Amino acid sequence: MKNFNIEKNNDSAEKKQISEFNLADYGDMPLKYVIPGGVDLFKAAKNMIEISENKNVDVFADLHGTKIEVKKGSNPDFRDVVDAYLVEDDKKTIEHQKNSKEYQLMREENREVFEEQQAETNKLIKELPNIDWNNKEAVLDWLRKFNRYGFVAGIGFYPDDIFEIFGSHGYHQCFAKEEYLDEENEDRLAKHIVGKVLENVHFYNPAVRNISRGIDFEIEEWKSKFGKQA
Repeated sequence: MKNFNIEKNNDSAEKKQISEFNLADYGDMPLKYVIPGGVDLFKAAKNMIEISENKNVDVFADLHGTKIEVKKGSNPDFRDVVDAYLVEDDKKTIEHQKNSKEYQLMREENREVFEEQQAETNKLIKELPNIDWNNKEAVLDWLRKFNRYGFVAGIGFYPDDIFEIFGSHGYHQCFAKEEYLDEENEDRLAKHIVGKVLENVHFYNPAVRNISRGIDFEIEEWKSKFGKQA
């Protein structure tokens, strides 16, 4: 029998350790899930979905000041819950960094280069919804260009523009984990490569150059095995 840390969502709520099978009837009030130490984001999302489905309630949690939320009846995939959290968390980080004096000074000193790189990045993000999503090679070709332009220090973009589109086509950051990797499986290897770039999007800092040279090599390896010239 699993235990979850649950809070009733009101000002006088008292933290309780409650078995998921013995939760009190909270009616329509949302439950706050307090993430226990040692539980990672993926496991927390799965726990929240399980509570929401078993008790037919909205469940939310707070991680580093950003809300994680599961709506009752929504039946989400845990990866979508994780991606939604990462998007909101990145929004706050990027806004804070872009407003810093160091970031503004760096842009002024390299304005011409930034404008060119930013224009290329904006163009790629605009093209993203319309690439051939049934063609994994086309997806990886877009990814390689974005890796070259979008992660140059000083370039700004909103992760939700990328996470949302890739997620709608079955690509998620969690596929970057090594246990998902299968170098002989065309689909799993492509999703693993995309997942690693989405992971880079998650940890992107506009003040730092984040290009991953390894991604170019991995894309070439995929193309040599599964691409149209293979």
